[in-house]
Amino acid sequence: MAKDITLGNPNGSSGCSNFVRGADNDVSFDDTGAHGVMTSVIERKGSNPFDASHGSNLYKLRSLSTRTPSEAEAEALDATQSLEDSSEIQQVDAVASTDTSTGRLYLDVSWKSGTGENQTSTTEV
Repeated sequence: MAKDITLGNPNGSSGCSNFVRGADNDVSFDDTGAHGVMTSVIERKGSNPFDASHGSNLYKLRSLSTRTPSEAEAEALDATQSLEDSSEIQQVDAVASTDTSTGRLYLDVSWKSGTGENQTSTTEV
C-alpha cells in the first residue's frame, strides 16, 4: 500500500485537519488511508482535473430533512468505493447524524487501512 500524507486531529472550531510534520519539519506520511478517504468524501466531485470521478456531491445537501443522513452516508460510500476497489482501504462504513437545533450534519466514516487497522474520522458537513 502506498503511503499518503498524515492528517492531524481536526481543529475544534474550524473542523479542518492539518498535515502532521515530522522531526525534519517536512510533512509526515502514513498508511492509514485517512487523507485519501477524507479528500474523497469532502472534495467536490468533478473538481479534480486529473480524476473527474474523485470526490462526492455532499455539497449539494443544502438543507436538513429526514433523508439527509442517508443521502450523506450514500455519498461517502460512493466517494470511497475506488479506494476500496483498489484495496487501499477495506470495510468502509458511514454514519451521519443531524443536529437540528444548529442545522448541522455530522458524518462519521470508518474503515480498515490496507494493513487492517481500524480508522475513523468525523467531519461536519
